[in-house]
Amino acid sequence: MLGLLVASLMAAPSAYAQQQNPSSEPAFPDRVREDIRSFFRHIFGGGGDAAAPQSQPEPQSPTPPAASPTPPAQSARPAPAPAASQPLPVAASPNAAAAPLSLHSAIAKGDYASALKMIDQGTDLEAKDPGAGASPLHYAVMKGALPMIGMLVQRGADVNSRTKSGTAPLHTAVLYNHYEAAEYLIAKGADVNLKSTSGVTPLELALTAKYKHLEKLLRDHGAH
Repeated sequence: MLGLLVASLMAAPSAYAQQQNPSSEPAFPDRVREDIRSFFRHIFGGGGDAAAPQSQPEPQSPTPPAASPTPPAQSARPAPAPAASQPLPVAASPNAAAAPLSLHSAIAKGDYASALKMIDQGTDLEAKDPGAGASPLHYAVMKGALPMIGMLVQRGADVNSRTKSGTAPLHTAVLYNHYEAAEYLIAKGADVNLKSTSGVTPLELALTAKYKHLEKLLRDHGAH
């Protein structure tokens, strides 16, 4: 079953999600920038308009220290055995020393196999990241991963989950021009008139970015 789910997550993105963004993004009003950009900057690092996590350099193996010269045979003595009361030292392996992978991180990296395993194991779907206070659903919407969005919602994820600045997943779908994600969230009960802390609505984002198809979608479902 896991293999089938992973395969479905690799399916081609929606026609709307494949639309090319304009060569230069429209300037957002200061009120929108202050409220939204900090959220996305905390999630993926770097600028607030980043759509994917920045790749991190792979850790390099430390250079082994130069071997100490072997002392003359006549002066070598066997090392004393450790006392019975003293435990032998154990070096931590890289896996043991690494922090456990979070659901947020797995989704951001596109590691959907790990994400599905965590969901099956009962990971808290409403856990917030320590930066912007975003839920795993925010991350899935940002990636435009519709099967993962559906999986999270079907397992009980809140479609109106709020970040520290009051941003909901629907704001994220509009900002990243993910039409089908926005359509799905609305169908599952997302509030089309939900305002962020500074009063920004999904419709205001669509109008500012000139996303006509999203503007129509929102208005057709009662946005004002």
